[in-house]
Amino acid sequence: METAPGVAWRGVLLLGITSVLWLGCETRAPSEPADLGVTRQPAFSTVTCGAFGQPPCNPNWAGVWNWCDRGLVVIGSTCQNAPEPLSPEYRRWRPDVTSFSESQTARALSLQRKLGGSQPFNHVAWLGAHNSYNTAQESQGSGLAGWQHSFSLTDMLRMGIRFIDLDVHADATSHIQVCHTLSKMACPIGSRPLAYALREIRDWLVANPSEFVFIYVQPEWVDSRTQEVALIFYNELTEEFLSRLELNQLRGDTSSRFPSVNRLRAYGRQVLIYGAHIPMPGSGWPSGEALSVDLHGSWPWWTDNGQSSIKNFWTSTEARQACEWKVLDPTSGWANTYQPLPPHPTDDRFYSFSGDSSQEPVFWSASPEHVRRAQECNVSVGLDPVGQSGFGPSRDFQELMTASLWSWDTGQPDNWQEEDCAELRSNGRWNDVRCDSQKRFACRNLNTPLDWQLSATAGTWSQNTDRCPSGYVFSVPRDGAQNAALTRALAASGQTSVWLAYNDRLTEGEWRGLVEFWNYTPSFRANALKLEEPGDAHNGVWNDNHLFVPEADAYHWKWSWSGPIQGMRCTLVNEPGDMAQGYSPWYDNHLCVPSSSPVHFTWSYQGPVAGKTCVRFLEGGDPTWNDNYLCYRDF
Repeated sequence: METAPGVAWRGVLLLGITSVLWLGCETRAPSEPADLGVTRQPAFSTVTCGAFGQPPCNPNWAGVWNWCDRGLVVIGSTCQNAPEPLSPEYRRWRPDVTSFSESQTARALSLQRKLGGSQPFNHVAWLGAHNSYNTAQESQGSGLAGWQHSFSLTDMLRMGIRFIDLDVHADATSHIQVCHTLSKMACPIGSRPLAYALREIRDWLVANPSEFVFIYVQPEWVDSRTQEVALIFYNELTEEFLSRLELNQLRGDTSSRFPSVNRLRAYGRQVLIYGAHIPMPGSGWPSGEALSVDLHGSWPWWTDNGQSSIKNFWTSTEARQACEWKVLDPTSGWANTYQPLPPHPTDDRFYSFSGDSSQEPVFWSASPEHVRRAQECNVSVGLDPVGQSGFGPSRDFQELMTASLWSWDTGQPDNWQEEDCAELRSNGRWNDVRCDSQKRFACRNLNTPLDWQLSATAGTWSQNTDRCPSGYVFSVPRDGAQNAALTRALAASGQTSVWLAYNDRLTEGEWRGLVEFWNYTPSFRANALKLEEPGDAHNGVWNDNHLFVPEADAYHWKWSWSGPIQGMRCTLVNEPGDMAQGYSPWYDNHLCVPSSSPVHFTWSYQGPVAGKTCVRFLEGGDPTWNDNYLCYRDF
């Protein structure tokens, strides 16, 4: 079977007469050891023709023969990407997006998303598409006008869009489709069935198993169709969606309200559905379980102070670090005054804006400047349009994508002359440089993510151990707000550049941060692995310490206070001088990694180990822990 870029195929296995189980080709990320979710039931999909790699429908749901889904045509005996000379706007994937996805800018954006993957997902400015379904393909042969994006869902995902906006419509008798029309009404003839839009998203996810997508659903169906809508979502995203109970159990408690995307991926899920209440279809599910997550109620987000949606976003020119937004009052229209937006979201809030011609008379779409400023405040952006539009101005998609890049400078990283360590320059952008240069180090406050300082002394990148002042740790910004804060600290210091805790010394192109020891309970879990010893006698000081693990490794590492973990490679973490009732409780504590991990630790309770990167385990409430270090070679 012929396959296409960015798309994978799932086969079917017939079970009895009526059920079909869809089998993914991808390898799932390892699950957490606890069984957090309920076993998914086999799914039966109505999409058996017309999707990529499938035979065309004869006829389809509208009575059309030899029918393929949007952007696909019959080639041979199956539905494939539409070829030339058909207009690029009508194709599932376009050459210009392929060219961009292979560019240095796209690579830098991918590295930036990986950095954000370790943060609570509301602390990251995700790029989305407003009315994502409303593409140029909707007008192909259907007579529909007013399309908002010239790119397909597949191409928007390929270029870096990570939240999808779907308006789902159905009256009492019509098909369940995605379109832009009056609430609770049937879509115009020729609109796309919801099932095919979800299938397109799933095809891309299967081909990109490390990625995660947010789907915002605007419920425009009548209540009597809710179970049908739920069944379509379940059938097409059976293995991908993260259910309500799973997310609540992953967050653990209210202090970890928003987990990181890395944590959600480590559990094996790729989609979070929110906006509408979509229950699990049928019966037999636990009480409170649902396909979608209630982010408007128990998870308040997407709003300003609980009154209205952020429909547009501005930043004052006098103080760029102060984030402000304009409030939409449903009764009186746009307010004449600005209100302050915290420059870093709280753990129970998520901020977003989208250009919307029906709400904002000043300008129609998100400009590159809006996108850039939004990154500094961790405000997600719903782009409108992405590319050209059928009834509005055109935005160059590469210009918008480039505007969202707050980290690497133009053309970086380029590994010129074996450059394996990252620096921040005075323009607020990053560069890779030789690790033997002399610079000061970027230090982040352990308790305040936007409080950054430079170390008092300079050194080569490898000389980073214990360079930061008390309460700070050598680190790298993981979102646009942190990067803006560090840039201000660099300007105040009078230096022109500063080391970042970010390198690709082990494998070229695989950039990673450093392990960090936190002697407190963070306000979010992110990639923090809890370290505890219940038998420690020092007033329970060893019950709130955490190890921050860079990039996607956190949930493959484990901590044990009762001996090595079978099947893993473990390192003893001890302090013989820490005595309780005549013996040390630290005789059986281990930090364990998978046996195949490239990480190899050395533990020392007599100072750092020469020639290795070391992180200090400093617990202020325990005086015997003053020279303990976890050391490793770069990974």
